Amino acid sequence: MKPLTIESKYNMSKIKIEVSNAQMDVLNELLSMFLSPSKSKTRYSRVIRSALTPLTKKILSKRVNDFPDNKKFKLNIPAYEAHFLEEYLRICTDFIIDDFAKNTVRMICDEINQKLA
Repeated sequence: MKPLTIESKYNMSKIKIEVSNAQMDVLNELLSMFLSPSKSKTRYSRVIRSALTPLTKKILSKRVNDFPDNKKFKLNIPAYEAHFLEEYLRICTDFIIDDFAKNTVRMICDEINQKLA
């Protein structure tokens, strides 16, 4: 018998996202800023931090330099993590100066939004 986990108990679906090498590089850069210590003590920021910390560590563990350029990274993300990732990335777009990075973040956010809808 399969062990009962939170995901199986509540039938949480996973979102599959395919990210290119350059897109993963942008994600790694933005999410590395997320792991820096936060002084915010609001309930909402603590919830986002607790939901995104495991996902951030998972994404940052992907090695961009060792991966071939023609293949895409495949990320299976639970729906609640995808929701918070989209929110965090949308907030980050206001602070990104580089046009390529801003466009990349918008494309990833749009893909997550479409798959969550």
